[in-house]
Amino acid sequence: MYLSTARTNSILSRKFRSQRGGMGGVAEDGPLLAALGLIVTLAAGGAYAFFGTSKSAAEFSTIDTLSTNIRSLYGGTYPAQDLSSDLIGNHQTGNIRTDGNATIYNQTGGVITPTGNGGSYSITDANISYDACVYILSHIPPAGYTSAAGTDGTVLTTFKIPTDTAQQHCTKGSNANSVTVTAQ
Repeated sequence: MYLSTARTNSILSRKFRSQRGGMGGVAEDGPLLAALGLIVTLAAGGAYAFFGTSKSAAEFSTIDTLSTNIRSLYGGTYPAQDLSSDLIGNHQTGNIRTDGNATIYNQTGGVITPTGNGGSYSITDANISYDACVYILSHIPPAGYTSAAGTDGTVLTTFKIPTDTAQQHCTKGSNANSVTVTAQ
């Protein structure tokens, strides 16, 4: 016994509707699609927050690496000059991006300038995001650093700097922030 194509489609359609409890259209699937959309949106926001923090942590790590290598290279007496050439020439920049000559770059292409000053040195990290500025200021360890300044230039000397305090010294919505840390 052969059924026509139209009859077969009609039987299958009724069977499908009965298993689904109705027509199974967009109206019934709307809440499911909305929930799925919400999950995707939250996941994307979480990924942004994670990778944004990850980039800020990498920026802090760059400063910390340079600081360690400056101490190692100079041993406590830091010439009053830009130290970039010496760090690059003595292979003290690790995986930090440089021009191979006299410029050290941060994660966003801004310039990092380490400068000696006799018994201390400073590292200025320019053209960084607001998030990186806040992260760096709020993660400076109490040992080894003597001061820090955010974009507004206010010198901070008490560490660990609370996040809300760090936020006051960085410009929100800007990628032209800077941080200068000083150490001995």
